[in-house]
Amino acid sequence: MPGTGELAENCNTQNEVSIASFGERVVAGWNDGGQCDFRTRETGVSLSGYGYSTDGGETWTDGGVIEPEPGGNVMGDPVLAADAEGTFYYATLADNASGRSIIGVARSTDGGETWSVPVDASPGRPGGNTFQDKPWLAVDATRSKHRGNVYVAWTELSEGGPRRMLFSRSVDGGLTFSEPVELPTDEGCQPFIGTQVAVGPRGEVYVVWIEDRLRMCFQKSLDGGVSFTTAREFVRQDPIGHPQDSCEPRPLPTDPFDVLHSRKVLNGDIRVQEWPSLAVDTSKSPYKGSIYVALPSRGPFPDEADVFLMSSRDGGETWSGVGTPEQDLAPIHQLNDDTTTNDQFHPTVAVGPDGTVVVTWYDRRLSDDPVRENWEIDLFAAMSTDGGQTFGPNFRVSDASFPPSQTNPNSNGMSGCYMGEYNGMAAGEPGEFLVAWGDNRDVSAGLPDPNVYLDRITCIPEKPKKAPTPCRR
Repeated sequence: MPGTGELAENCNTQNEVSIASFGERVVAGWNDGGQCDFRTRETGVSLSGYGYSTDGGETWTDGGVIEPEPGGNVMGDPVLAADAEGTFYYATLADNASGRSIIGVARSTDGGETWSVPVDASPGRPGGNTFQDKPWLAVDATRSKHRGNVYVAWTELSEGGPRRMLFSRSVDGGLTFSEPVELPTDEGCQPFIGTQVAVGPRGEVYVVWIEDRLRMCFQKSLDGGVSFTTAREFVRQDPIGHPQDSCEPRPLPTDPFDVLHSRKVLNGDIRVQEWPSLAVDTSKSPYKGSIYVALPSRGPFPDEADVFLMSSRDGGETWSGVGTPEQDLAPIHQLNDDTTTNDQFHPTVAVGPDGTVVVTWYDRRLSDDPVRENWEIDLFAAMSTDGGQTFGPNFRVSDASFPPSQTNPNSNGMSGCYMGEYNGMAAGEPGEFLVAWGDNRDVSAGLPDPNVYLDRITCIPEKPKKAPTPCRR
């Protein structure tokens, strides 16, 4: 169980988790609110925590935080990946000694025990009125000619100016990054936020993201991230949650302008977005090359949030279940099989080395709070062994339900209504997945104490012509 360390009472938020593995080495990263004075300090702040395991996730060491460059800061939103040689990479929001907002990427060559100072993966970006936000990271661990390349995509926000979707790459193991290129968009896919990056079995680079009209956009590169196709819509979502003006975000020190006016929230003042999760099958299974996108969307009334899955077998040219725009998500496979109208949100998808597909998500079907309906949260999952065409029954991953954390106002000085915006999952040996999530079951000073919890789930591969076997915790 990584992520339990904190420096002072109610400086205790550890959530928004990413995880990566290489053999018995497992590394997790999370947003860490352990420095309660981060809003009053000019430099030396780090909100990017990490932990590591040397025995496949059985035991953990809390490593502290990713240290910024002298005079700079590290500001969270962690994304981890490992290359084919066992080097780990950690992407995060940061600013440099001059105060310029950057996307930082740290690297570890000792299994996550120690980390380099993050290098600038967004070189050449102007300072002042721009903010580099919401990065995602992927590494080519295939046998393609682009093996070892490190890819980062994110959104650039400009005060009074347009958003831009940016992308950079490293061809020297994360030591330096190219000057970012703007990902090509059109009227159907306007720049917004929530990028995800993944690598296909032949070194293809895939990017998905949502734009502000909730159109899911897709584009790809077949030359190692040098050039990309123009983004195109492949499905539309229905907005989850409900608007709440009291959840306006509090600008970070590196963000002098507030780009969002109100937040969409679920019960408990949990801010939400319709961000996707992306994974690609690089195994030798019959479904090699398949692209999977898990996403939240409003379900049948009165559900405010359900979880869905899409897949493509032809490099993103066509997608499963996509109908006309008027049909929205109706034809797509809904993963949560509950009969309640409670929330399912924050999905994460991963593919194992045997082609097994697992999706996890926050789930409120078991909530039995005596006062508030649709309140307590668990982590649930579903597994497919036929390329996402069918899924076995949903199963519970967490072993205890937990309430929302105190978010409005946030007891840790974080942004209003913030309770993390994604969870992590890494495929291990065939049929095994390590899952990490933000969990609020612990209590400190009478308030929920958000910590990072981890569990291993084992999926028994199905035999021919038999139904999928449920996974085990």
